[in-house]
Amino acid sequence: MPRRVRRMQGKLIQKSKERSQKKYYVIAKSNDNKESWDVDTFSSLDEAISYVDNNTTPTISYYVHTDSNRVLYYK
Repeated sequence: MPRRVRRMQGKLIQKSKERSQKKYYVIAKSNDNKESWDVDTFSSLDEAISYVDNNTTPTISYYVHTDSNRVLYYK
């Protein structure tokens, strides 16, 4: 009995139709690189940036990133 071979027709992998909201994470790190911690999670980039701008400390660096771990803002 011959075996059926199924061929792909060039369909692309699509993302799901549900659009989950992006979350922006603020991480703090001491300048001597000994400590790091999560500060907060925000629903918009503007909120996260304003939080970092208003809470600056000379011995701490703040990073804003998304789920992809790409740094979007640094101070």
